[in-house]
Amino acid sequence: MVDIQLIQVDDFVIVELTQKNIPTDDKSKQGIRLGCASGWSFFLLNLKSVYEGGLDLRNKNESLKGMLNN
Repeated sequence: MVDIQLIQVDDFVIVELTQKNIPTDDKSKQGIRLGCASGWSFFLLNLKSVYEGGLDLRNKNESLKGMLNN
């Protein structure tokens, strides 16, 4: 579960993302922190890229796995 708030501060908009109900079992804890941190960082960066310049950084070509779109 994720809550997202957009907060206006002067001429800026701050995106505040809070993830809840994260599993706490040992297996989940091994990878979830790194996975969530890098995943959310990428998707927020992609949102910024789309908003500011229209470039979607997600791969749309299945033959280019792991590559950014051109």
